[in-house]
Amino acid sequence: MPVRKQFRYATLLRVRELQENQKAQELAQTRLALQRAAEERQNIEAEQFHTLVEASAATSEQFDASHVGRYYLYERHLARRAVEKDSEIAVLRKQEEQRRRTLEKASRAKHIVERLKERHINELQAFIAGEEQKASDEVAVNRSAAARERSRES
Repeated sequence: MPVRKQFRYATLLRVRELQENQKAQELAQTRLALQRAAEERQNIEAEQFHTLVEASAATSEQFDASHVGRYYLYERHLARRAVEKDSEIAVLRKQEEQRRRTLEKASRAKHIVERLKERHINELQAFIAGEEQKASDEVAVNRSAAARERSRES
């Protein structure tokens, strides 16, 4: 039986798998940050609406203009925060798209090495099957020769 050849790219395959896992984790972190930013944006909008409702209620009664002014100042502050969150969300979406592309590249690179491994395994199996067939043929020829020898001797 021949010495079994080892797959030469096993280390490379492990490295590519680790890279793919790392890229997947980075993408998941970006998606989580994007989700959190969107939730914060929704909370800001809800707070902004609540503030406007309170300001409206304060103006329907007898009111102090400075008190109502504070509501509107707070609402403006929330509006600025909402704009900041919108820009943060836009940046995170770009980052998510970029990380998704790098994950796809890492997956393709890993898949290439996996196909090399499959080819190696198939070639090795074909070689082993050929060697087994040769050994089987040799045994059959030897038995046939031994049977002929016995028939000649008898």
